[in-house]
Amino acid sequence: MPLALPRLRPRRVGRPLTHSWILRSAGLRGLVGLSRPPVVGIRPGGLARTAAAQGQPLRPADERLFRIWFACGWPAIAAMPAILRLMANSGGQPLRPV
Repeated sequence: MPLALPRLRPRRVGRPLTHSWILRSAGLRGLVGLSRPPVVGIRPGGLARTAAAQGQPLRPADERLFRIWFACGWPAIAAMPAILRLMANSGGQPLRPV
């Protein structure tokens, strides 16, 4: 039996897709989506454990990967509460059926 997904109808609840908070939320979600692959793909803990097991400092390439991981992680972390705030303060108008 195929899975039946509901059709998305944002206009039925009185919010067009061009509403400013929806556009900002979509932009922030895009930022999170672009930041996620480097954060998930780079494992700085594994790089540090390998260097420690060999008794050597991190290689310059590993330090560069850590900086990329750190730089990509913060925008994603900061965007998630911002998305929640946009959703919670979505205009202050009650939803009304159209």
